Amino acid sequence: MVYLRKIKKIIENKNIYLLVDMAHGSHTILSEYEKNFTYDLAITSFHKNLSALTPASGIIVKNKNIDIKELRRNMAIFQTSSPSYLISESIDDMIENFPIFFRLWDNLLDNLNDLYKIRLKHLKFINSDKKDLSKIVISCKNTNINGNDLADLLYKEKIEIEMANSSYVILISSIFDTKKGFERLKFALIKIDSNLEYKKSNFKFYFLDSEKKYSLKEALNKKISKISLDKAQNKVSGSYIYAYPPGIPLILPGEIINKDIIDQIKYLDMMGVDLSIDDFEIPIID
Repeated sequence: MVYLRKIKKIIENKNIYLLVDMAHGSHTILSEYEKNFTYDLAITSFHKNLSALTPASGIIVKNKNIDIKELRRNMAIFQTSSPSYLISESIDDMIENFPIFFRLWDNLLDNLNDLYKIRLKHLKFINSDKKDLSKIVISCKNTNINGNDLADLLYKEKIEIEMANSSYVILISSIFDTKKGFERLKFALIKIDSNLEYKKSNFKFYFLDSEKKYSLKEALNKKISKISLDKAQNKVSGSYIYAYPPGIPLILPGEIINKDIIDQIKYLDMMGVDLSIDDFEIPIID
């Protein structure tokens, strides 16, 4: 988990609000994790881990100095004037059922603790005392498959993952997952693990610094064209290039593409990381 307390300490006395993207954290109010969350405002999605309909969401305000009326006024500028009463009613229903949700959270913890006890030879669960246990992270590092392969194998067992990386997958469990579902996951992992072999993994991922030629505003207003990645060295990027996951850009519009960036893009592509690059052509500024 992110050390929100440390971030909060850094920005105190600087007239800066700490706004947290808690899209997959609406369930934390049911658990001890809430004690670790120090923020001024949080944006959360009630449909991802709780029972409200998509796209039910809300803002949690902890800082009592925030003007709620002013916040509502600004939200009204961007919100629709034709709200969905079906979605609104689903939020009301969710709130009414919170007493039941606390019991379901306890059941989820029992299922998770049972899951994490299974013995695997090659696959490994990634956990820590600061991690949300409901996010099931399974590493396939030092095996003969990558994260995308593991995702495909799980899919064949009727298990849908949230995200795959080169060396791990993430599954998101919720209070509505059943014991039967967890049993299917355990059976699938044991089956997959039994067919794996040891293979040393040398995967590395790090962000490289790039020289900036134009500001974002300047770059986004320039004419661009596409060029082969192999011919892009010393050219100026005309677009973002993302490695997903984690979704942080490798290079920004206006930055000079160097050889290290090109080598990293090729390496990540070889490792099965999604870069959203068609035919290895990238936009550059003319």
